[in-house]
Amino acid sequence: MLTHDIRSSDDIRTSEDIRSFADIRSNEDIRSYSDIRSNEDIRYSGDIRYNGDIRFASDIRSRGDIRFSGDIRSKSDIRNMSDIRNVGDIRSKSDIRSNIDIRSVHDIRSSLYAMMVACLLAIVFVPSASALSLTEDPSSVKDGELMMEETYQVSAGENLVVSVFDADVEIETSEGSEAVVEVYLDGRNMNKAKEFFEDQNFEITREGINVYIKTYPRRKNYNWDQTGGANILVKVLIPAEFNVNVKTDDGDIFVDDIEGEVLIATSDGDISTGEMVGPEINIRTSDGDINSENLDATGVTIITSDGDITVDNIVSDELTVRTSDGDISAKYLSGVTSISTSDGDIDLRSVEGEDIKVRTSDGEIRVDEVNANSSMFTTSDGNIRLNDVSGELTAKTSDGNLNISLANATDINLRAGDGDVFITAPRDYSAELYLRGERVEMSSRFRFNGTLKKNQANGEINGGEYSLEARSSGGRVVLDGN
Repeated sequence: MLTHDIRSSDDIRTSEDIRSFADIRSNEDIRSYSDIRSNEDIRYSGDIRYNGDIRFASDIRSRGDIRFSGDIRSKSDIRNMSDIRNVGDIRSKSDIRSNIDIRSVHDIRSSLYAMMVACLLAIVFVPSASALSLTEDPSSVKDGELMMEETYQVSAGENLVVSVFDADVEIETSEGSEAVVEVYLDGRNMNKAKEFFEDQNFEITREGINVYIKTYPRRKNYNWDQTGGANILVKVLIPAEFNVNVKTDDGDIFVDDIEGEVLIATSDGDISTGEMVGPEINIRTSDGDINSENLDATGVTIITSDGDITVDNIVSDELTVRTSDGDISAKYLSGVTSISTSDGDIDLRSVEGEDIKVRTSDGEIRVDEVNANSSMFTTSDGNIRLNDVSGELTAKTSDGNLNISLANATDINLRAGDGDVFITAPRDYSAELYLRGERVEMSSRFRFNGTLKKNQANGEINGGEYSLEARSSGGRVVLDGN
């Protein structure tokens, strides 16, 4: 087929029919990102029809490839400030982690945006009665006034119990044998702030193998002016081998590297942790982000009702990671795993275990390596991209594309309501085939025995050891070999 034989996109059946850019009259000739082999195939932002075509920062060669904030689905799509062209790309205060993210007045294009950013900055950076507000490092007020201090001799394996109403909590660990407790106060109006602090009724005690830090507030319904802009920070130094139970109604929590049983909870605030080893690790916030490093425990639970979850590595027999509204990202997860978000993207480097379930109601799912006896990935609205899949797999999307690359896979079941299904399998993959779509295509690299029609394929490849079933109600199903 020559270039002049192509009069419209209907003359192009597959990407094999496109031999040069001259064969592409408009971006309508590119029906999905499978037709784009490399960045060289993208000459301008018009060739990118939706952000599902952009996987990595390398796919964005200039700001011109990002035409509006709708191309940015989550903070993970923003690698540096150059990716933000105006404040319209900042949709919520969670997109601004510090005032470093706004470098000059040039980032504010109009008085309307100026007002919007001013409001956001007031929310994010102005101290409030919710104890140290939204700063990631509670130690930022360590130069405040020291209000209370206690030191106890302790042993490894003892317990720290913190239950406070309105304060940030910072727990550091050492190789020593002391528990050192310090409570700091800072505020806009220190007279009012001290009255607010006294009303908290702090109590620091040691009973048996327990160190307690508690508040018994005389009242809880303060406005910000009544508190004098009080910021309270509870700092604790304990041995690295210690059990920790920390709760604050309103504030951020940081816990250093630790070995022991861990329960961390805040009703309104962010949680950050270092490396943790223990029998049970339970981390929860009702409204805030969770950031953790390496976690190794029999059971791990990480839950936020409204915020992002970012972890490095988790090894656990039973693992639950859940947010109702936010993104989830992790480098390595191992164990019987349940990961879910109602509204957000899920991005994982590697996940392995006996049974893996990953679900989002509205967002993308991307996993670089899947190694499980059984795994299930589902989204109601978004694309799913899985690489190096081993074991049994089920993947479903109601509105989006499936892009699946198999390694040592067994039985595969794929469903796309309104999107394309792309499957790449080793040439020696052996399976019975049941493929259905508006158009079905299959590589000649497989030894196929069966019937191949325009919209279906039935039969077997390489002897039919396993089962490969793929369906799309409104898109193509393509099976390729490598």
